[in-house]
Amino acid sequence: MSGRMKVDFLSKDELEYELKFRGIEIPDRSLVVDLRKKLRKCINEEVKCEAKNFEGKIVGKNELEILSSKINQCKETVQELGQDSSPVDVLRAETKKEHCKVRLGVLQKFKLLDNENIEYSKLVSELKDVEQ
Repeated sequence: MSGRMKVDFLSKDELEYELKFRGIEIPDRSLVVDLRKKLRKCINEEVKCEAKNFEGKIVGKNELEILSSKINQCKETVQELGQDSSPVDVLRAETKKEHCKVRLGVLQKFKLLDNENIEYSKLVSELKDVEQ
């Protein structure tokens, strides 16, 4: 996780993803506060992130749909930022963007169908276009 990604700005599904990326099992009905504590602990202990933790768990089409939605949300958030935006708002937007980069990086490690590769490339381009 990049220095720009702040645990407090990740949503529940993003926290779960980041923990699974580190090979951490997540009990059902986990609270966001508990997920944040676990992720902070993993970061402090420098738990290694590995795409192999998602083997058999990621379906290209589903992940691409999730990423499309998250990148669109990221675009909207960045567009709403202005000169009077607080540093917290900027950090939140950077965190969302960094999380999308992580997910795209993981997805790149898996074999995708031709149409999924096209969608993947489109999403990479869209994320690059998101500017602060």
